[in-house]
Amino acid sequence: MLKFNKVFALIILSCLSFGSAAEDRLKPFVLASVSTDDFDVIAANTESAITAAGYEIIGSYTPYPGALALAFTSEKLQQTAGKTPLGGFGSVLRASVTAVDDQVQVGFVNPVYLANAYRLEDDLAEERETLVAALGFDTDFGSKRGVKMKSLRRYNYMLGMEHFDDVYELAGHESQAAAVAAVDASLASNEVGVKQVYRLELPDSGGVLYGVSMKGEGDDNKYYDDAYQMSVVDFQALRSTAYLPYEILVRDGDVQALHMRFRMAVHFPDLSMMGKHSFMTLMPSPKAINQALSAAVTPSP
Repeated sequence: MLKFNKVFALIILSCLSFGSAAEDRLKPFVLASVSTDDFDVIAANTESAITAAGYEIIGSYTPYPGALALAFTSEKLQQTAGKTPLGGFGSVLRASVTAVDDQVQVGFVNPVYLANAYRLEDDLAEERETLVAALGFDTDFGSKRGVKMKSLRRYNYMLGMEHFDDVYELAGHESQAAAVAAVDASLASNEVGVKQVYRLELPDSGGVLYGVSMKGEGDDNKYYDDAYQMSVVDFQALRSTAYLPYEILVRDGDVQALHMRFRMAVHFPDLSMMGKHSFMTLMPSPKAINQALSAAVTPSP
């Protein structure tokens, strides 16, 4: 009987440990709802719900037919983001409305996942609760098992690939004012298909964050095109349109963006390395995105 009790206790401890480990795993996206209602009605209701929850929608766009990407923020988010290096990238949250067959999915990026991936001091758990209350909750998705919280803090997809702070250095200027002026001018006039979705001035000299759309025409430029990239990686039943838009941060005269091999990998952690829907299919994309964004923030001579 004593031996049985010890074995039973070990089984219980094992189950508790497994439960704790499962709770420690996070997934990148939240499915708020699935509906057969009219797309435009759902989009309008989603925007109203986000605004009513205390957020400011600062930009939106249609990256491809049947998809709407929304970017929103709050003073609290911006203050939290300003406490850590490169935290400005986490000052804006993203939601989406996506038509899939005869249904419409409403989703948003998981704030807790993002907070850990972007190394913020606050875990943004309250932001998640607020969005669930405003938009609803069906399931977390984007990874079968999820990623451990401690792993997100130092995330890279595999050995040799970039971490959060291995950013694209797009341009450098002698002053913040000169950098912002250059980016403003170039985003308004560039010919590479990179357009401003939003512009957010962060408090306490946190810099200026831009959300941008990317449209590349033809085979030579498709690798930085939003629609093409998402056609490769966003193929599951639940759609991750809230991956978009991409961000550019201007701070202390430096113009930076998260490296695609980090940003896409952390949002799609289960994506395979080989095959039709894989990073190998997008192998030219990291360089193409770097070149397109660099051109988009540098005014023509």
